[in-house]
Amino acid sequence: MSPDPTGGPSSGDRSSAGSSTGDRPATGSSPRTRPSGETPPLLGNWLSRLEDGLSRCEHLTLCLDFDGTLAPIAEDPDAAAVPADVERALAALADRPGVEPAVVSGRALSDLRERVDPDVTLAGNHGLEMDRGEQEWVHPAAAERRGALERAIGDITERLAAYPDCRIEDKGVTATVHHRGADADHATVRAAVRTALSDEPVLVATEGRKIVEVRPDVEWHKGEAVCELVDDGERTSAVYVGDDVTDEDAFEALEDLSCRSVGVLVGNRPSAADYRVHDVGGVRAFLAWLADEVYPASGPPDGDAGP
Repeated sequence: MSPDPTGGPSSGDRSSAGSSTGDRPATGSSPRTRPSGETPPLLGNWLSRLEDGLSRCEHLTLCLDFDGTLAPIAEDPDAAAVPADVERALAALADRPGVEPAVVSGRALSDLRERVDPDVTLAGNHGLEMDRGEQEWVHPAAAERRGALERAIGDITERLAAYPDCRIEDKGVTATVHHRGADADHATVRAAVRTALSDEPVLVATEGRKIVEVRPDVEWHKGEAVCELVDDGERTSAVYVGDDVTDEDAFEALEDLSCRSVGVLVGNRPSAADYRVHDVGGVRAFLAWLADEVYPASGPPDGDAGP
């Protein structure tokens, strides 16, 4: 096994052999012992344990966020791109029998199609729309609220007219107000959105990194999307990798699965994830490790389940 490709211990990290960490990756649905409000340990120190758990399964659903996970955060969202080495590692996994990579993002499905390998499952708008190759699906409640969304976009546009650097992205079933690099601060943008939505009770606002999103008021988020994508069972494993606050729903949803599952945070903050990597480079190393060590080109794990 390649040593420590996803970051080793550093001063102050809770990642030594004696650290308390969740039991879920190695033992299936066992409850974690690390409180979810703490910063997860670095993944690099637990690869052997993770490999042991994954190698017992016949199928892996590998879910990843896009911005800040597969692609570095870009000042201009349109300029965001997956680095070539990350793209190669993801494509290699997509070719492996028993591995289903999936991108779960706040971006629109049409946007993801332009940026991600066509062999990868896509869940856009936090899973309100999905494309698994042979089937495409849109949440019916989201489609029904399109008229309300159009009105809200118009209202927000007027309220933020004094801030031309704010960009309102119409994503079909949701909308995102981007203010990275804009004169308006987050509080100003948030107030404008919430005031506009006071007349549209079927819509809600959620907040992310330098964005405010407008979405249908339905019980659906990245966690619901993950549960929809994962074929839960004894011979299945699930991994979710993400950096944003919206990815916490996915990390928490892993707790409800009966299969072996693990959440990986990109960054360094308190999280419900089990482990963390430093940045997109750590994601690349993790994907390469999966492709080279756990799911090599010679074939998938033998699925020889232990006791």
